[in-house]
Amino acid sequence: MAERIVITGWGQVTQAKDATPPYLEPVDMMERAAREAGALSGEGIWSLVDTILVVRSLSRNLHGPGEAIARRLGLKPRHVRVSGIGGETPQHFVNQAAGMLVRGEAQAVLICGAETYYPRASDHVRGEGAIIQGIPADYDPDDAVGSDALEQRHGLTLPIHDSCFPSAVTVAMGELGLTDDNPRPLTQTGGMGFFGGPGNNYALHGIASLAENIAAGKLRNGMATGLGWLIHKYAIGIYSALPCDRDLKSDDQEDLQTPEVGDGPVPRVEAASGFGTIETYTVIYARDQSAETGLVYGTTETGLRFIANSPADAATFARLTGENLIGTRVRLSHDAARGINIAAFVD
Repeated sequence: MAERIVITGWGQVTQAKDATPPYLEPVDMMERAAREAGALSGEGIWSLVDTILVVRSLSRNLHGPGEAIARRLGLKPRHVRVSGIGGETPQHFVNQAAGMLVRGEAQAVLICGAETYYPRASDHVRGEGAIIQGIPADYDPDDAVGSDALEQRHGLTLPIHDSCFPSAVTVAMGELGLTDDNPRPLTQTGGMGFFGGPGNNYALHGIASLAENIAAGKLRNGMATGLGWLIHKYAIGIYSALPCDRDLKSDDQEDLQTPEVGDGPVPRVEAASGFGTIETYTVIYARDQSAETGLVYGTTETGLRFIANSPADAATFARLTGENLIGTRVRLSHDAARGINIAAFVD
């Protein structure tokens, strides 16, 4: 019989938008949530916890958050880990914890994370409210948000198609074959935009809410998904009131060994010419809310990825903002003086 892994407790803490100083720091919130989870788990749980997995905070560059939590709770863990960046990390940690428990590498695991809210009104000190404050200078650049020189010349500084937005839900529904009239609830928390968008840790709130509702008998089972960065990192967990017979010993290790699926990156052309097809696009606006730059991604007739700007005229901006142009054919040219490509409509 497969080893059965059980979620024994959960806790959630939300700092109110009208909170007054002193504000709770991420570690303060993690401690409160952990104590709630411990109370549900029952007497003696803290003597068993030997592993702490911390979802990296993006609102703070915390130093040793796992060790800080351990000191506050009086724990002496054998394993302390801090995640990378991405909304999939909470579910990834659940998968990892299950594997560690089955292999005997841990007795009980505490997974925690938090982000700090600061009021944005002019009469308050905002503090480190920007999402990138929690990214250390030495963080792996392959896993950090950003743009390269070619994208920056075309007007893109930070990626736009971020998984925090509602597009993440619609993409997932499409891939799972779910329609708008699906009778099952699509979220336990209201979605990131309504919940407050707590950086990396959003999915952990969803998992805690799902576990709570299953334990209360409101649900029999459910699927929790975690999506990271630019819709390119994903983690999924199936939770149920009834145990499954699957052996979880090696699933997390296999994920680490072979994390990539699907096709690799499409080769890119720096100086584009000829014809191409639009795959995605957006319009960048100036501070006066006027359309300033059209940014187009697509493939050439030879199958290479191109990045281009559209002509900056009113008619083009009207089409970009008023029509679905995915799949539209464009004529490509290269402006060597500015180092940019131009994609103009053929029709």
